[in-house]
Amino acid sequence: MNPLTRWPYLTAITLTVTEAVCWWWLFTHMACAHPIGNGIAALTAFILIPLAIMTMIDHTELPPAQLPSTTHIAGAAGGDKASR
Repeated sequence: MNPLTRWPYLTAITLTVTEAVCWWWLFTHMACAHPIGNGIAALTAFILIPLAIMTMIDHTELPPAQLPSTTHIAGAAGGDKASR
């Protein structure tokens, strides 16, 4: 079962917290002292989390579009002989 569709709010909160932790790591640790940690944090913050958010948005089910009926417009415009 896909957690993005089963628990969307919990997944969104987890992604937001993870994004904040990655930004915190990148701003508080020197890149030359922690190159692997900064690489993982940057990969997660700039590639993996945005892809997960786009996947969540893509998998949301939207209601079908309700278009207005055109049968009344055709009759009012003189499309049938009874209205003339």
